[in-house]
Amino acid sequence: MIRAYDERWHEMLAGEISGTVSILNTLVERKTPVYAITNWNQDKFRQARELFDFLERFDGIIVSGEEGLLKPDPAIFRLLFERYGLSAGDCVFIDDSVKNVKGAEAVGMHALLFETPEKLGDDLRRLGFAL
Repeated sequence: MIRAYDERWHEMLAGEISGTVSILNTLVERKTPVYAITNWNQDKFRQARELFDFLERFDGIIVSGEEGLLKPDPAIFRLLFERYGLSAGDCVFIDDSVKNVKGAEAVGMHALLFETPEKLGDDLRRLGFAL
């Protein structure tokens, strides 16, 4: 089973969430800097980048497997700030894990729990983003 997962993990992916990719594309088109932090293995993430073009839209990505850090460890957020010259208070973190959202809030980021693309759009508009 472990070997099957290792070799066939991509078959379990449901695909992109089009409404969320649309939000990402709008932010990029409006020149909003966008970054990602992922808990993926570095090899699997490289393969995912080949499967999903939208992953190339980010200005920078922190990959847990490359860094030896996992969300919600504060160190992974600090690495994002340091590597890309960001300030926690200027960042909005979005994740579908309550634990990760709380971790981002603990380091001073604005944080949103992802539930649906529609709710995410509403939450971002409330924070002043034009979508």
